[in-house]
Amino acid sequence: MKHLRSIAVSLPVALAAASTLLAACGPSKDEREVYSAKLHGAAVTAVAFSPDGATLGSASMDDTIRLLDIAALHDMSGSTTAPTVLPAETAASPLLGRGTGFSALSFSVDGHLVHGGNYRHGEGGVIRGWVLATGEGAVEHRALAAPVLTLAPVPGSDLLAAGTGFDFGPGSVMMLEPEGQIPLDYPVKSAAVRCVAASADGVTVAAAADDGAVLIFAAMTGELVHELRIDDHRPMALAFSPDGARLVSAGDDSGPGFSGNGGLLRIWNLESGELDVTLDLGRLSFRAVAWSSDGSLIAAAGEDHRIKLVRTWTTEVVRELKGHGMAVNSLAFSPDDRLLASGGDDHYVRLWYVADLLGGPDADTDADTDTDTDTDTDTDTDTDTDTDTDTDTDTDTDTDTDTGSDGETP
Repeated sequence: MKHLRSIAVSLPVALAAASTLLAACGPSKDEREVYSAKLHGAAVTAVAFSPDGATLGSASMDDTIRLLDIAALHDMSGSTTAPTVLPAETAASPLLGRGTGFSALSFSVDGHLVHGGNYRHGEGGVIRGWVLATGEGAVEHRALAAPVLTLAPVPGSDLLAAGTGFDFGPGSVMMLEPEGQIPLDYPVKSAAVRCVAASADGVTVAAAADDGAVLIFAAMTGELVHELRIDDHRPMALAFSPDGARLVSAGDDSGPGFSGNGGLLRIWNLESGELDVTLDLGRLSFRAVAWSSDGSLIAAAGEDHRIKLVRTWTTEVVRELKGHGMAVNSLAFSPDDRLLASGGDDHYVRLWYVADLLGGPDADTDADTDTDTDTDTDTDTDTDTDTDTDTDTDTDTDTDTDTGSDGETP
């Protein structure tokens, strides 16, 4: 059986493959979960695939970035059934931020660099870039006015979009060049920018601000094209459709104060700036959203620990993925859409097989709708450093106990 090889980097040491197999994964909560490992010592804030799909990166508030070599998964995922669950390995020495924790991660469009965004006391926001093949430091953007909260490469260019801001304070959207210049800086008055996204053609950049606005910019000029806004909605995550004509926003719809009780997905028409579809998928807010490159699936996740997969042409939830013991912060489809990566507050990085759901309405007319009605009782226990108890309206109970161990009972 082919094993998942784990890679990490130690500066200035070159990127090296981890060689020690610690333990196999325990029984999976979902047969489509093909990898699960507690790679970090704090919440996982971002996950991203390299453009060739061979590397998965994860960033964490433990101030590390870890890189996994997942090329073996592509060899195993050619069939219509999910691959065998792969054993977990630990990553060796990680990329270090020397700040207060990484809140953002991205790969450059050409796959040459991996970037991480964080904050350093006395220096402000910092974006660091490493050469993926060697782990050598390549670029550093320092003295940004506020913590870096989100990063997105702009296709068709060497620009990197960044969103910054303090809680309850002003933020900005910046376009950064590899040499460190900032050719464009779009201030966002009185609101931090939690998420930026770029369209696949590199023409448009979207930014989600804490004041409830979704701002649509022309990437190369900074011209504001649309300001999308819904009362009592704080967008936390954005994703473009593959053709760039639509945008999905997800976040907190709890009402005044955004206290975290109620999540909706909204799909916007970017030509008109009008709202096309609103999907009510649960009572808890969303933190992450992703749109498959073939256009057929939207993945959304957040406070209820589950990942919901929505078929775009029917707007129906066709599958729920269960495994995380705490809130999910980030989602990413692999370039070939066969895999979905997730990272959460439980310190775990997980990979899910979703290739059987891909394709248009003609290609998948007999696909099953696989959502969990939870007629049984499942119990999750994450022995973590945090304590988080969430009781849903169904019969699932997720409990985190502060015992200080790393065990997980699926």
